[in-house]
Amino acid sequence: MLLNHWGGGSFIFFMLQPCAIAFEELVMGFSRRADIQLGSRLSRTIGFVWVCIWFTYTAPILVEAHLRVGFFEDGFSFSLILGLWEGNWMPS
Repeated sequence: MLLNHWGGGSFIFFMLQPCAIAFEELVMGFSRRADIQLGSRLSRTIGFVWVCIWFTYTAPILVEAHLRVGFFEDGFSFSLILGLWEGNWMPS
């Protein structure tokens, strides 16, 4: 219902994910061939930063269609973060 054509945000978002995985595998392959040894902690940190950067740029593509049709106009009906921090599970 939200996406009436192939150019919708969800389609683009999920088709970009294999591109990110392929890019990550390419970088990892080059580092293996160049015999670059990173510590486990540094390797995980770099991976975490990569995922955060990637989702920072691609998540708006996914959410844009929902925003366009007014999905979030009334706010959120449930908040895990507010519930855990303040005990306010249903923000008013």
